[in-house]
Amino acid sequence: MAYLAKRAIALASRTAEPLPEVEWLKGLHDNGYHFYRGMVSMVAGVPGAMKSMFALAFANATGLDTLYFSADSDAASQLSRLAAMRSGVDSDYTRTHLDTPQGEEALGESRVQFCFDANPALPDMQDEVDAWVEKYNSFPDIIVVDNLR
Repeated sequence: MAYLAKRAIALASRTAEPLPEVEWLKGLHDNGYHFYRGMVSMVAGVPGAMKSMFALAFANATGLDTLYFSADSDAASQLSRLAAMRSGVDSDYTRTHLDTPQGEEALGESRVQFCFDANPALPDMQDEVDAWVEKYNSFPDIIVVDNLR
């Protein structure tokens, strides 16, 4: 839907809320770059540059409700990374301990929810967002689409 500039002010005020600043992105914040609710951002780089790790670490660090479409990494990789971030334990260790009380504790308070469809179509992604809204009566604070194939 197109908006006249004057009508778009109300829309802009709803999307101008900044997401929480992440300490390890202080350099970006200090130089005027911030992530905002409703903003679309792209993380680009060569294969192996840790883009997925960055997106997961950012979502985890904000503590916000996140719907993470993980088409690029499998469940064991993503969950062991997240457990390692949350527990401070090496991801190789967490990978072998995900189904233990330690693994469950490390992931227990996480606000990241995953969709591990290797090739999601746009209607599938819409269904996931609709299901989120149906369950929580709000949209996710962050939606990560990893990756744009």
